[in-house]
Amino acid sequence: MKHVPNVLGGLLGLAFIVFGLNFFLQFIEIPPPPADSHAAAFMGAMYATGFLKFVKILEIAGGVMVAIPWTRRLGLLILTPIIVNIVAFHFFYYRRCRVV
Repeated sequence: MKHVPNVLGGLLGLAFIVFGLNFFLQFIEIPPPPADSHAAAFMGAMYATGFLKFVKILEIAGGVMVAIPWTRRLGLLILTPIIVNIVAFHFFYYRRCRVV
């Protein structure tokens, strides 16, 4: 039982490292959002300004820190606002798409 936090921290860190690196290396295909949607405009603005690159660098750094046990708290401090924004984006995007 004492290894469970290390295993879970490693898996969470690995997930953020993989999806952060996917932005730069593009080894997993990501479907684009529907054209002329609010999601497409939002992601287009984040990509055009370079803010998405900054967020992905923070995802990779936070993922590495979460995977290392003695830097886990700092990594979670970096990843928490990113996770909140991911959840908020999906909540508002899907809520808007279901309204007909």
